[in-house]
Amino acid sequence: MTTNGSFPSGSLVNVNVPMDINGLTDENLSGGGTQCVQVDNSGNFTGSGGLCGGGGGTSASTGTLTMFWDGGGTTLTTGTTYYVPIPSSGTIFGMTMTSNASDTISVYVSSATSASYAASGPTGIGKICASACPSITSGYYAHDQMLSGWSTSIAKDGVIGFVLNSATSATQLSIVVSYTKS
Repeated sequence: MTTNGSFPSGSLVNVNVPMDINGLTDENLSGGGTQCVQVDNSGNFTGSGGLCGGGGGTSASTGTLTMFWDGGGTTLTTGTTYYVPIPSSGTIFGMTMTSNASDTISVYVSSATSASYAASGPTGIGKICASACPSITSGYYAHDQMLSGWSTSIAKDGVIGFVLNSATSATQLSIVVSYTKS
C-alpha cells in the first residue's frame, strides 16, 4: 500500500483499501460498521480490528458513504459521476476528502429518494451542497463539519451522487460523507 501526502497530526481518515494488507484476515475483523486497522509503512497489519471509536469513527448510530476515483495513473476526468446507495436515513454531519497529489479539486454532491431515482435515474437527483460543495484548495486534504447551505437530510434506500467538478493533477481521490442515522 502506498500513500502520498500528509494529514494533520491526530487525523482520523477513513480510506477503503484493497484486502492485500499483509497479515490482515477475516479473523482480525469482527462486528459491523467501519473497521479500524493499523498498518505500518511496509503495509503490514499491526493493530486489531474493531469499530472506530471517538474522533470521527462510526458507531451503531453513525454511518459513512464513501466514493473513490482512480484515474489508473492519469489525471482524473472532470464530469465523472458516481452514485452510491444510502443504507439508512439520517443527517449528514461532515465530509472528508483526500487526494494523492496536491491539487485544487471540487465535487458536487447530490441525492434522491429511491422513488425519484427509480423513476428518473440521474435526472431525478438534486444537488445538496449548495455553493459550499466539498473542495480541496492547493493541497491533499479537506475536512468540513459546518456544511454551510447543505441539505443534510438523506433517505434510506435513496441515492447519493458525486460529480467530479474540477481536478488538474490528482490521479486518485476519495470522499467520505459521515451521517447520523435516524
